[in-house]
Amino acid sequence: MRFLFVLNLFFSYLLYGQSHKVKEKMYVDTIKNPNMKIDEQAIKNYYKKSLSGGSQGEEEEDYFVTEKDVDLMIPVLLEGLKNNGFKFLDKEAYRNKLKDIFNISYDTKCPGIFRHSNFFTYVVQDCKQMGMNLTDCNENAGLMEFLYDDNVFFVNNYSTLTSLPKVELFTELKNDKVVINVPTNIIYRNLFLFNDDKSKLLWLLKNDTRFMKNLVKEFGYDKNSKINEYIINHLNEKPLDSIEELYKYIASKDCDNKLEIRTLFLNSYTNLYNNSKNINEVMTLKYLSSSLISDTLKGNHNNLEKMKILAYLANTYDPLFKQYHNDGQNWGEMTVLADYRDYLDKEEWEKVKQEYQKNNYYNLPSLKAMVEYADMFDIVGAPD
Repeated sequence: MRFLFVLNLFFSYLLYGQSHKVKEKMYVDTIKNPNMKIDEQAIKNYYKKSLSGGSQGEEEEDYFVTEKDVDLMIPVLLEGLKNNGFKFLDKEAYRNKLKDIFNISYDTKCPGIFRHSNFFTYVVQDCKQMGMNLTDCNENAGLMEFLYDDNVFFVNNYSTLTSLPKVELFTELKNDKVVINVPTNIIYRNLFLFNDDKSKLLWLLKNDTRFMKNLVKEFGYDKNSKINEYIINHLNEKPLDSIEELYKYIASKDCDNKLEIRTLFLNSYTNLYNNSKNINEVMTLKYLSSSLISDTLKGNHNNLEKMKILAYLANTYDPLFKQYHNDGQNWGEMTVLADYRDYLDKEEWEKVKQEYQKNNYYNLPSLKAMVEYADMFDIVGAPD
């Protein structure tokens, strides 16, 4: 019996050791790569050139970051992260994070992704703000790669990311020595996203808001309910002014120009309403649907895609209307789909219903019932 006990203990130790090793394998020490040493002399030369230009009283020319500057700052970024307790992922774990959070991979082909030997860049494009249509915007994305802080630079094989890594933001020159000074938001982004450090989330939402919003709006990362709810609360502060912005959070196109709808983001609306029972939590969805139905909002979608977006909005909003519209709050007279039906003629509405049926109601749990409910509305309003 004693022999069996010792034998079991031995095998348990082996199994524990194997599982422990598998878990630790996610993290690797990648700073040992000699190609990633900080080039202090090149950084000093940058500062000397900058200072000499100013001392001569010459008008300073606009300086634009280049690929060479990014390569120069990557070792600084890695060392700064390491000094703050960051654990570098192995290649497989990094790939999984890129797919899970950013919906991209090393070989993703998109007009706004640019690849270099040590990094690749995702260009975050605000075409409307730049006064460009989508085609021109995509064609000129390369010109914007090193211009905007919103762009995300992913370091190849080093499980890290950064915004535009300007030398003067990542370093200081003190007494002719280079001091690493990686910005706090860059450190916290990496700790939160790649090391699952949830303690950094609140700080990021308050101090790195634009990036956190872009996680959902640009990359479709809607898996974190706290991020979703923070964005929704922001949009609900001025609901009528937020319709176009809300559209970008809910619907977008992937690299193959296929429509993507952020289901988990929409689910957060339901969760917020269920917790507060306040109609103001969800009314923005109704405002958005009305703008889509009337074509007041010209989004990046065709008519079939418009039907699908409205289906997802209806699957979220209409069940709440059906259950709560008699609770004394101002729900109005129509659901999303009842409004859609009334806007179309009979033949067009039948085409919408056929499209939904053909697509098995997009596997949305409430859509079929909400279509049937919409058909019960009359000139007075809801049947109940």
